Parts: sequence; C-alpha cells; structure tokens
Amino acid sequence: MAYTCPHCGAPSISAIAKWLSGNVRFANCAACGGFSHVRSTTARQCSAAGLATGAVGVLAFALGGLHPAWLWTALGAALGVYLLAWHLVALEPDDEGGWKLGRDWLFSLLGLGLLGVWWWGRWG
Repeated sequence: MAYTCPHCGAPSISAIAKWLSGNVRFANCAACGGFSHVRSTTARQCSAAGLATGAVGVLAFALGGLHPAWLWTALGAALGVYLLAWHLVALEPDDEGGWKLGRDWLFSLLGLGLLGVWWWGRWG
C-alpha cells in the first residue's frame, strides 16, 4: 500500500516508510524526492489508542474469567486500532523538523552540562 506524498500528490510512499518516519527520520517520495513525516505527537496518539484498547481488553480478560479468547481478542483489537490509527494519520511535508529537534536537544544538554558544572563547583 502506498500513501500520498504531501508535496506532489503521487501515491509513492510505502507503509513501512510512513511507519518509520518521525521528526528526525523522514519518508522519501519516490516520484518527486520530497521528504515528509508523521509528527511525533501524532505517533504518540496512535500508540496511546492501541495501548488504551489493549488495557480495556486485558481488563475484560481479567473480569471474564481469564479465558484465553478474551486475551487474544484484546491483543488483536489493540493491534487493529494501532494500525488503523497509523493508516488514517496524514503525512506532513518536511519543515526544519530534524534540525530543530537536534538543536533543541543540543541546547538542553548544554544547559544540563552548565548546571552540572555549577552544582559541582558549588557543592563539590
């Protein structure tokens, strides 16, 4: 199954490329060469939908007398909801996502390093 590129509109992005895409790793369009990704917040929502469905299913498994059919049904439903959520989520064109995320991590680590130096100098 191929997904539509947000740049050119061609159905040329594979399901695996879409699933692996994020704010740092991008899916490449075979038709135009454009990069696109699924936002990390959207990816977390897909995971949360699958986990919530699985949790309800495990609760049904526990309340249903621990019959294995409930557990397998719950796991199947959770996987189905997760895959459906990924199928429905839209790809977005590449902005400066990868560099912006890397820059934010760099500044966070620099800030933690300076805080550590200050803490060591003051209390060490």
